[in-house]
Amino acid sequence: MESEKGKDGTKIFKMFGAEDGGRNVSVTIPEIPEGYRLWIRNHCSCMDIEKLCEKGEAIQVRLPEIFIPLYAEKPVKKGESNRDLREKPVDIEELIGKNEYLLIEGHPGSGKTTLLKHLAYNLTHSIRVKGLDDFLPVLIFLRDTKYFFEQNEGIKPDAETAEKMVSHYFGSIENILETIKAFCQAKKALFLLDGLDEISPGQREIVVNSFADFRIKYMGNKLVFSGRPHGLEEAAIHKFGDRHIKILSLNMEQVNSFIKKWFSSVYSGDSGIGTKSADGMIHEMQDNPGIDFLKDNPLMLTAICILYHDGKELPGQRAELYKRFIDNLLYKRFKNNSEKVHSFLNTLAFEMHSKGKKGADEISCINTMEKIYKNINTASDEEYRIYLKEQFYDIEPKCGLLKREHGQYSFWHLTFQEFLAARFVADTSKNHIQGIRSYWGNDWYKEVIELYVGYLSINSKGVANEIVEDVVKGKDKTPFKRWLLASKSMIDIHKERRYEEVLDKAKGRLLEIIDADVGPGIRVEAGEILGWLGDTRNMKEFIPVADGEYTLSQGTVAIKAFEIGKYLVTNSWFEEFIKAGGYKNKDYWSEEGKKWLEYTKAEQPALWNDRKWKCPNAPVVGVTWYEAYAFTRWLTHTLNDGYEYRLPDENEWEAAASGHEKRKYSWGNKWDKNRCNNYEIKIGKTSPVGIFKSGNTPNGISDLSGNVWEWTLSDYHSRKILHDYRFDEDVNKLFDSGDVDKYVSKLQEREREIPVVRGGSWGVEGYSCRCAYRDLDVPVYRDYFIGFRCARTLKL
Repeated sequence: MESEKGKDGTKIFKMFGAEDGGRNVSVTIPEIPEGYRLWIRNHCSCMDIEKLCEKGEAIQVRLPEIFIPLYAEKPVKKGESNRDLREKPVDIEELIGKNEYLLIEGHPGSGKTTLLKHLAYNLTHSIRVKGLDDFLPVLIFLRDTKYFFEQNEGIKPDAETAEKMVSHYFGSIENILETIKAFCQAKKALFLLDGLDEISPGQREIVVNSFADFRIKYMGNKLVFSGRPHGLEEAAIHKFGDRHIKILSLNMEQVNSFIKKWFSSVYSGDSGIGTKSADGMIHEMQDNPGIDFLKDNPLMLTAICILYHDGKELPGQRAELYKRFIDNLLYKRFKNNSEKVHSFLNTLAFEMHSKGKKGADEISCINTMEKIYKNINTASDEEYRIYLKEQFYDIEPKCGLLKREHGQYSFWHLTFQEFLAARFVADTSKNHIQGIRSYWGNDWYKEVIELYVGYLSINSKGVANEIVEDVVKGKDKTPFKRWLLASKSMIDIHKERRYEEVLDKAKGRLLEIIDADVGPGIRVEAGEILGWLGDTRNMKEFIPVADGEYTLSQGTVAIKAFEIGKYLVTNSWFEEFIKAGGYKNKDYWSEEGKKWLEYTKAEQPALWNDRKWKCPNAPVVGVTWYEAYAFTRWLTHTLNDGYEYRLPDENEWEAAASGHEKRKYSWGNKWDKNRCNNYEIKIGKTSPVGIFKSGNTPNGISDLSGNVWEWTLSDYHSRKILHDYRFDEDVNKLFDSGDVDKYVSKLQEREREIPVVRGGSWGVEGYSCRCAYRDLDVPVYRDYFIGFRCARTLKL
């Protein structure tokens, strides 16, 4: 098909069609009527955020400025084999351009409607969309078709019905019907039907079947349906199921992009403020343990942006964050009815949790509503049930917290259910210690208890601390579920609202658990809780290593006396380096390190914003050899205590690990997977330093086997001690691109200077955790397997 401009500005499409006897046919389509552009502009130009705002200032955000692409897996069509798992998700607008029809599934707030609005706006305002050049978007919000069905009761599902619906929907817009018909004849119409779930099942069947027939009548045009899962059942799946896609949760790239665009739009007159606010919010989100699931979809992310915009910071504890988030979400959506909606959701969450379920059918939900919405008008039982249904049908899609799947209603995320259940217990208990006493030790209620304590601490810090104290002062036995949960609940109390004596007691219990005869998983959990509460151990301690001759993997080696860090360098210690300007002060960096720093513009470790690797008492990872070297130089300069701080060379490291006894592992000669953090115990990440005490050397050095590989000063091929390693930009690019084969080949180049790493890690088995085992990686390696520890000697 080709197009050319007519004299009056219209477009003339030349088509070759069998229905016309194989002749070339010219179809002229008019310009899009200004009235329709205005209708699209009014409905699609701004984000609908009024129902998310609290009592703060009004915010208007333009959709074209804020929109981020949404992604889905490519649909598997009939006759195709299963999807290649290596295929990346695809931009849904691109999928619309490539397919004649599409069925888009998404939960509430996933961005279905926003996606179709954005597409319609772009196509009517000359903004190019790949694969959709010259298409006319015909956008129909199906929730607004109720009058059509009221006036056409008993209508048959066929192409004529689809035409009648379009005519009824757009009849008031001048010239639009003629325009739609002309675009259909030119095979350039894109029908966007939003909200299949927002009409009744009977109406849904009529719409789907009518537009299915309409598509056959006008072959070559495009048809898109969107809806929640239950709205796409039966007729929609039967007719269009081979082009069925599901909107994926937002990834971090989408999240960061959305936040930056959002604040740039809000502060359109001052980009400096917008950038600062966006960066601040991104940093807080990355550092907030309770916010991950709130980033899943655009609705929740927008609500969080508004929270941050109003308060200039996010609440410092989970319970307050969830409370404000939910209050914001419900405030304007239900106006004077919000308290009843709160009560209903709290009660529903508690009842579901009490039954050990994550969902409830419609009858159960209506029965719960009956407890909140009393029959005060003395209506008949039948009228009262109808009234309850109407209330539920209003609340369920609007509240943004519920979703319907497979005939069950559930909360968008289990954490919502747990928080609302906790709030129900807190709001209905006269004795708050007694209110949850029966739940301790029950894993199903772990999050409920944590959020219960956090929720109470907002207004009653004394009660919250008393609940924790009641448990940590009592007795517990292996696997110490009560002590662990009570201590972890302290994290959900804001730092300034924790009682010191209760905090100290909780930390003491955690140290008891670490010292007890318990499994690795329990020890790691206790260590991490201790890390987030504030580890009281001295993480900067050094242990002397005696001089003398050591029998090592490289033969007998004379070692001069030195001291080595008892622990790996932790995140909390490395953070001091960052805050002190360690990445900005070039004096700390080697000459090659300065080149790396200039090339990468690094300001922190690669994984610094990922909470999984950020526990304060866990080893810092995501650091290159250059960063580790700069840290030791910084220590020498800032402490100025008579010591020279540095990385150990590999012989010093092995001498500290194996000792004069020539130990095979840091603790002895027999492998025991439970003595260190290695692949075999399935922790799957770094662990707090020093919690595997049975794996210590006899003089108390921790984690020399497992946890993370450790950078040294030694070159792998030449075995020389080097105080700098050449920065190779090409290798850095290979590492960043993930080209494993070429990257590994660089490691094998014997003329290349490459640092030795020692000790094994959480990702390797016992063989690699031996004291004698040596491995290598290029100095720019920056991942979650390598960290470092410091050595020191007295300055001459």
